[in-house]
Amino acid sequence: MPELLDIHRGKTRRRTTLAVNAVALLASGLLATAPAAVADPSAEATNAIDAHYNEFGGAGSFLGAPLGPATEVAGGAERAYQGGVIYFSPDTGAKAVYGEILVKYKSLGGPSGPLRFPTNDETAAGDGVGRFNDFAESGGAAIYWKPELGAWAIKGKVLDAWRESGGITGPFGYPRSDMTVDNGVATANFEGPAGTEIKWSEREGLATMPPELAATLPGFRANAPDVAVPNPVPNPGT
Repeated sequence: MPELLDIHRGKTRRRTTLAVNAVALLASGLLATAPAAVADPSAEATNAIDAHYNEFGGAGSFLGAPLGPATEVAGGAERAYQGGVIYFSPDTGAKAVYGEILVKYKSLGGPSGPLRFPTNDETAAGDGVGRFNDFAESGGAAIYWKPELGAWAIKGKVLDAWRESGGITGPFGYPRSDMTVDNGVATANFEGPAGTEIKWSEREGLATMPPELAATLPGFRANAPDVAVPNPVPNPGT
C-alpha cells in the first residue's frame, strides 16, 4: 500500500513539474501560443488594393510580388509587396507608400498611428530629388524625403506655413527632423539656406528662425493665435 502511495505522489509531482515548465516557457516566449485570428478585409478594400496594384503594373512594377494577402487594419486594410505597401480606407482609397517614407511611416505607427492613412501615392516633390506622402491626420500631415537628409514628418499649421513659404523650394528647404510638440509649441527644423526653424503655438502664433522670415509667409502673422489657416499648397510633381 505505501508503494502505491509513493507512485501516486511521484506522478503528481511529475505532472506539477510539467505544468510549471510550460508556464515558464510561455512566459519566456519559447513555447508558441496559438496565433490570433486575423479578420479578412472587406471585398471593397481587397478589390481597391488589387485594382491599384494593377494600375502600377502588378508584379512587373517596382512593387514586385505580394508578400501575402490583404489584411485588415483599424479603419481599413493593407497589403505588403516586395517593394512597398498599398493601404486602403474608405475615405482615402488605395494609396502606395514605399522606401524610406514607408520605414518612417511604420515607425510612427502606420495607419493605426496619429498620421492615419496616406491620401496620395508617394509622389515626386517637384525638384527632381525628393519624394513625399500626405496623410489623413486631422489638421494635415506629410512625410518628406531627401536622400542626404532622410524622411521626416511635419504637420498642422507648421506644415501649412512651410508650404505657404514655398515648401522645398522656399527659404526653409526640406525638413531635417520630425516636428515635435513641447508644452503646446510645435517645432520643425529645416535645412535652410535662409531659414532653419518654424514654430507654432496657440498662445504665440507663428515664429521662425531667422525671425524676419515670419513676415514673408502669406496668411500668417507672428503672435496671432487667431490667425486663419491657409489652404496647404502641395508641391507639384507626380
